[in-house]
Amino acid sequence: NDAGFLFTGIFFFFSGYGLTRSLETREGYLKTFPARRFPSVLIPFWITNLLLILAGRIWYGFWWNPLKLLGDFTGITLVNSNGWFIIEITLFYALFWFFFTFIRRRDAALALLSLAVLLTILFAFFRGHDPQGHAVHWFRGEWWYNSTPVFLFGLVFGRFRDRIEAFFRRHYPLLLTTAAVLFAAVFRVSVKILKRYGYYYTSTPAGLRGAG
Repeated sequence: NDAGFLFTGIFFFFSGYGLTRSLETREGYLKTFPARRFPSVLIPFWITNLLLILAGRIWYGFWWNPLKLLGDFTGITLVNSNGWFIIEITLFYALFWFFFTFIRRRDAALALLSLAVLLTILFAFFRGHDPQGHAVHWFRGEWWYNSTPVFLFGLVFGRFRDRIEAFFRRHYPLLLTTAAVLFAAVFRVSVKILKRYGYYYTSTPAGLRGAG
């Protein structure tokens, strides 16, 4: 609970960075993008879902009607709620391809993609946490927005890498020290807020808080 979102943030950062850097350096990148990028995330996702479905049947005797089986396998409902980021990154890949294919000015396309990501974050935020029950739906719960903004940092860094790296090289000691101090302070506050106001604590009886 304390640090998982940081590792998800690393995933989102490098996903965004890879998109814009590949666009800058690979000729014809957008033409082959759908055929190469989507299977790279969806095929492992579907295989994982299938293994979880089989495990549920073998070890726990779960069985599903055909519609639910199809929903869990494809990801329409998340048989593993921790797989939410695959749905989100697939959406962002589709938006990236659309904006940069049909808008010639790359900075304008980047601005529209960033706006779409921010709207996705707001939408998930106001949807609230997952309801109780077996099905886990899309765009629900704090996981869908707490690490997503880092995707934007990756996009911007990839687009303007040379200028950003030049700035970092000039001020590296100061930036590293400042970032380390701020991270230590903000992370400590984050953990305290999570333990006092986080979903897993506020939704459990007072005597059980902090036990999990």
